[in-house]
Amino acid sequence: MTEAGQPGARGPLWAGLAALVAGLPALGLPFLSDDWSHAIAARDGTFLVTPFSYFRPLASIDYWIDWQLWGWTAAGYRAHGLILAAVAAALVVVLVRRYTGDAALATTTGIVFALHPYHIGAVAWIAARSDLLSAVLVLVAAWCFDRWCGRPRGVPWLTLLFYELALLAKEGAVVLPAFLLVVALWDRRRRLAGRAWLRGFAPLAAMALAHFLALRPVALGASGLGPLKWLGAWRGNLMAYGSASVLPLPPEIFEVRVWLVGGSAALATLVLLIAARAREGRIPVVVWPAAMAFTVLLGPSLIGFVQRYYFLPSAAAALALAALLRAAPRRVGIPAAACLAFVWFGTAAALWTAWYDGGAASRAYVAGLVEASREPGVETIVVVGAPHRIHGIPVTAALEDIVPLRGGNEVRVVTAGEFDYPTRNDAALAGTSAIGTTIRVELGVEPRPYSRYVWPGLKLSQGFADGVSVSEAGAHGVVVEVTVREGRRVLVWSGGGLKPL
Repeated sequence: MTEAGQPGARGPLWAGLAALVAGLPALGLPFLSDDWSHAIAARDGTFLVTPFSYFRPLASIDYWIDWQLWGWTAAGYRAHGLILAAVAAALVVVLVRRYTGDAALATTTGIVFALHPYHIGAVAWIAARSDLLSAVLVLVAAWCFDRWCGRPRGVPWLTLLFYELALLAKEGAVVLPAFLLVVALWDRRRRLAGRAWLRGFAPLAAMALAHFLALRPVALGASGLGPLKWLGAWRGNLMAYGSASVLPLPPEIFEVRVWLVGGSAALATLVLLIAARAREGRIPVVVWPAAMAFTVLLGPSLIGFVQRYYFLPSAAAALALAALLRAAPRRVGIPAAACLAFVWFGTAAALWTAWYDGGAASRAYVAGLVEASREPGVETIVVVGAPHRIHGIPVTAALEDIVPLRGGNEVRVVTAGEFDYPTRNDAALAGTSAIGTTIRVELGVEPRPYSRYVWPGLKLSQGFADGVSVSEAGAHGVVVEVTVREGRRVLVWSGGGLKPL
């Protein structure tokens, strides 16, 4: 370990500060989409199962602590998440320094990790708390295990404790034993022999089995393994996450230009590999275990390409990138670092712009519902063309419980046609007509990035509300028919707010 006063001793501090500065804009955002549900569950003291049927009691307790401290002040929740991100960046430095013995490389890795623009998705969204909390606990567990490996006596109890806590924060932490195995295979100093191997890894495997085969099914009343059916797309998602390690462009660009972005990222990586080999005669050894650790840490995240899923795996990717940039000749390394910084900061600016646009839409959406609920006699509000996402940022949620919390009256809220809009000022309203007491509304959005029709808004298994029907007219359009009656208020999303039809 680097002692105080020696080079690199302040590496964790610099990485933590970088994470704090990079995530500071999150403090200005309101509650968004699923944020409301987690806050309500915290208020009600619901710990065992999340509002979305996940078994993450430690994350639920974390929300409950925020509720006790901040109530409905979103900035407090986000400050908590920002601190977790900073702690994770500091732990990355500590762990890499311990693994490599290179304080300068560890500090660079921590700063690269802290500045990755996809971390915005974990810091800006309160509902992503489980990703942050679980990552911190996995890093602590890995540090505890490495200390135990120095003197492998008995069972690594602290590692087991933090491993289970990480699992109770988010199930993706299950990858920890595989990550520790990668470290042991690539570093002879950390290879355990005989009974020490069994005492180290067998309890971790047993704990994972007990968590997923006993504890979790009892809590959920089912196996909870349904998401595994989405693993069929793992190859494409692995390529997207790998490309994002070098060129983290906004996710929508990946979706429409996946091969172009993937090819560009592969070319940039190849240039760095060749440059590093040309200077030192070989590619830095640490790159290969870092790449393998990155793949292992992604694990369950391969079910989808989501920014916040990338948080923990990006620590390994940051190590590989930092090693390559440092090993490359200055005539290559400096321009490459400048180009990457341009892309990273450009993406960060685009993502923060999107989050603030989504935040403004959330404020306007909730305010419009509250205002409509206060009208005399209103029992049901039908929202036509509701903003599901704005610029890729989630906005709508089950808001019936939220309206009275923001000063409105208790009403039923029905969304008839939800859309993804490029900006909050876009409108899907294409035309209206009236037939007796029925209003027929045609909605459509221009097919461009962050723009699509999402769904009718009412689960088909529940049927449509009486007097409300939705028929799909295409990938980007929908026709909504609403019967006007006493006690019902019909609103449409238009021009950045809810307007009466």
